[in-house]
Amino acid sequence: MVSEWENADWSGRTETTKGQPSGYVKTDDQKLFNEMSMCKVGQFMMDCYRLYRSKNKDYGTDEERYANFMEAPKLGVKVSVSLAVRMSDKFSRFYNGVRKGWRMAVSGELCKDTLMDIVNYCCIYWVLWNREEKEAEDE
Repeated sequence: MVSEWENADWSGRTETTKGQPSGYVKTDDQKLFNEMSMCKVGQFMMDCYRLYRSKNKDYGTDEERYANFMEAPKLGVKVSVSLAVRMSDKFSRFYNGVRKGWRMAVSGELCKDTLMDIVNYCCIYWVLWNREEKEAEDE
């Protein structure tokens, strides 16, 4: 399976290691990619990242990657709190899905979709929470 990670610009760091499969390289980043692509967890994480990138194209802008989340302050809500609410919705869906054996009224969203959204919200929360913390320190 060739992914965007494999085709990414690794800044000239693609020296092939002798005795390794084609495309296997020395750098830590590429070694991590090779390891991830060989296990289920790594494949899931790459799927999460692909989903994150595609949704960002719909929700973000060129100026602000997280534009949709940045609307929260207009309603008097901190960005991190609005993200926590969205995550809570996904956790509720996950809990109900487990409880109902994933026989849900909205059948198009599978367990994997809900889990990928939770993972991505966690990552976005971390980025935006750090941004809020840095802005608070700068004040």
